[in-house]
Amino acid sequence: MSQDVAKALRKEFTSTNPLPVSGGTGGGGSGDASAANQLIEINRLEAIRDRLPSVGTAAPIKSMLKKWREEFNGTSLSSNWTINQTGAGQSITVSASELTIAAGTTANAETIITSTLSFKIPFRVLFIFTLSQRIVNQEFYLEIADSSGNHRASILLDATSAGTAKLNCANDNNSTGSISSTSFSTSSYGIAELEINSDEVNLYSRNANSSNGRGLSSAVLTRQIPDPNLDYFIRIRAKNLGTAPASNTNLKLDAIVVQDIEEITAEITAGRGGGGGQNQSVPVAVNNTPSVTVSSGSVAATNNANNSTIQLTSTPLGANANYTSSTQALSSYSTIRGWVETDQPGTLVLEQSHTTSGFKQIGNSISCTAGITLFEQKVYGAYARVNYTNGNNAQGTFSVVFSRCTFS
Repeated sequence: MSQDVAKALRKEFTSTNPLPVSGGTGGGGSGDASAANQLIEINRLEAIRDRLPSVGTAAPIKSMLKKWREEFNGTSLSSNWTINQTGAGQSITVSASELTIAAGTTANAETIITSTLSFKIPFRVLFIFTLSQRIVNQEFYLEIADSSGNHRASILLDATSAGTAKLNCANDNNSTGSISSTSFSTSSYGIAELEINSDEVNLYSRNANSSNGRGLSSAVLTRQIPDPNLDYFIRIRAKNLGTAPASNTNLKLDAIVVQDIEEITAEITAGRGGGGGQNQSVPVAVNNTPSVTVSSGSVAATNNANNSTIQLTSTPLGANANYTSSTQALSSYSTIRGWVETDQPGTLVLEQSHTTSGFKQIGNSISCTAGITLFEQKVYGAYARVNYTNGNNAQGTFSVVFSRCTFS
C-alpha cells in the first residue's frame, strides 16, 4: 500500500461513506463499521506495511526477541510479578532497588513469586543475588518454569556450604536429580546464570563486579530438561522444610536479566580464497601446543631445539669401570644429543629400547679421548640410556650431559 493510497483511504473512511461490513467478528454477528474503527484498522495495516521488506528496504535480521532487566525499583513489586503465595512467618519487601524475601523459621512455609512475562527457549537469565546465611532445612530456588511448574530449570541453594550451587531440571516433573557446582560465596553478591537450550541447560556462576569471566564455575544437564516448545516464566521460591530452620535467612535479589534470543545459522565467509591477512581470519585460541605429524612435504623448523637437558653423572670411574645411566623417556622427542667430558680415554655406547628393558646398541661405539666428545643420534625407540666403559686408568674428571630434542 503506497502512502498516497493510504491517505486517500484515510480520507474516504473518515467521511460519510464508511466501508460496508459483512459478517462479523468471530464468524457471526455484526462488525463495527464506524469511521473511528476503520481508521484504527488503517493504522494497523500501515504499521504492518512499514515492517514488511521491500525492494528498497531489506528485511532486518534480529536474534533478540525480548530483553528484560528487573531492577526492583520503588517500594513494591511491579506489575511484572505475581505473588503466588506468601508462607507463614515469611515476608516480601522491596527497597533501595532490591527485593528481599525473609524465609523465617516456620516449618513447611513457602513463598513463591512468578513473572508475568514469558519467554521461549532458547534464552538466558541472570540472577544477581546474595544470601545472609546458609543453614539446614532451608531451600531457595532461582528458576524458570512453565505455567504448570512441571517443566523447569532451577538453581537450588540449600545446605550449609556458601560456595555451592546446584543445577536441577525437570521435564513433566521427571528429574535426574541435581548436579553441584562450586560457585562464588553466596554470602556476597554474585551472578548465577541459566542458559536454557533445546539440547542442554547450563549454569554459570561468578562474582558480581569482578574481573572473573563467565567460566569461573559451570555445570550442565542434558537429560530430562524442559520442553523447548512451552512458554516459561521466571520464578523465585523460598522454602522451609519439615523441620523448622534454626534462624531466619534473607534472600536479596539485586537484579534479574533475561535475554530471549532466536538462534540464527550463519556462514562465515571472510578470508575464503582471499589474501587479506589476519583481518580476514577467524580468531582461534590455542590452549595447548599440539603435536603435528607431517605425512608429506616439508616443514621449516628451528634447528637444535633442546627441550630437556640434564647432567646424568659427574662421578669419576675407576680403571676399566663401567657406567650405565638411568632410563630416559623419549616420548615426543626426535633426537638425543650431548657430550662426555673425561680426562681418560674410554668408549661410549648409546642404547635404545621400545620398553624399559631389553636395551640394544644403536649405531657404532664412540671412542672418547681426554677432553669433550660430542654425540648425537636419531630417536628410534621409546627409551634411551648411556653406557660408558672407562680405559685402563682411573678418571679424575667425568661428566655426561644428555639432551632430548624435538627437532634434529
